[in-house]
Amino acid sequence: MFHSMLSIDLFNHPFDVKVTRDRVLVLDKSNPCIFVFNTNHVLTNSLITRGDGKQTNYPLRFDIDRDYKIIMCDCSNHSVCVFNQEGKQIHKIGKKGQSIGEFYRAIWNSARQHRTHYSCV
Repeated sequence: MFHSMLSIDLFNHPFDVKVTRDRVLVLDKSNPCIFVFNTNHVLTNSLITRGDGKQTNYPLRFDIDRDYKIIMCDCSNHSVCVFNQEGKQIHKIGKKGQSIGEFYRAIWNSARQHRTHYSCV
């Protein structure tokens, strides 16, 4: 029902969705963008578009904390980024590498789950 109320041209590759009490957020990994809808399925905002190293390049998953901060795994940047409600990056964890605080690589397995190898030794 939700899909039938939206323009099919809006999404390129919808990949992840989160629902809060007052919003529905849909990650489109090909744009990349998070579309924000209200409870009436009306598009109210789009957040976190493609950018330089400070933005996202290939987001695969995201979650929302109790303060509505968005935590996103960015495979291409080898990082986990935290954004505020307006989509402004407020924190970034990791970079490509094999040392402490770095992500070596992302793995895409047959179960279509995203995992990262993280060295904390």
